[in-house]
Amino acid sequence: MGYAVRNPRHDSTRLVLEDLSRVRIPMLNRGEESVFQVSVIFAQRGLVPLGDVRIATTYPYGLFEKSISFPARGEAVVFPRPLSVGFALSKGSLDTGTGATRETVSHVRPYTPGDPLSNVAWKKRQPGLVSRVFEGGSGSSGVVVLTPGPDVETKLSQAAYVIDELHRCAKPFGLLVGTTFSGMGTARSHRIEVLTRLALVERIPAPSYEVIPGDADIVIV
Repeated sequence: MGYAVRNPRHDSTRLVLEDLSRVRIPMLNRGEESVFQVSVIFAQRGLVPLGDVRIATTYPYGLFEKSISFPARGEAVVFPRPLSVGFALSKGSLDTGTGATRETVSHVRPYTPGDPLSNVAWKKRQPGLVSRVFEGGSGSSGVVVLTPGPDVETKLSQAAYVIDELHRCAKPFGLLVGTTFSGMGTARSHRIEVLTRLALVERIPAPSYEVIPGDADIVIV
């Protein structure tokens, strides 16, 4: 979470901002605007209500507290936590996803954060880590299909991981939940739309494969 705090009146010290976490602000001069960032862990996915933001101080003597609240009511969309899973892309709407994900190594390139560890060529005799780039078998696009099952949260987390992997590889991807198909895309905005749909899932009905493009590969989750 990021907070931009501006002080229009007097120099202030020993401020504490209270929201989803506590942010200590040692000094904020008059007319100055500072940006503070903190890590927030949300307990669950979905829509999370946001309340007022409160800033308080006990200056100068630490005996009395003065505070002011700012209305910041709204909602944040919390995506499912990605859960690493091995997956295979396979052609056809009725396939169960048992095809090979990869076939041949095309080339290697320098490792970048986010590359699957299974792609790292650990035994390459050269400085730094490198990742193997595969071609063939993985198809040109992928549709993540959610199927009914007892552990919905695990399914959603695995689906989020697959979506992130397809987006990272710049492959067109989509999501099917029941009869609702997201369409295909590669853009960051499409990824956010698909992950938002995952975040708001309440139940997983049986999928309707008829709405999937015939040339798309399928990932069954």
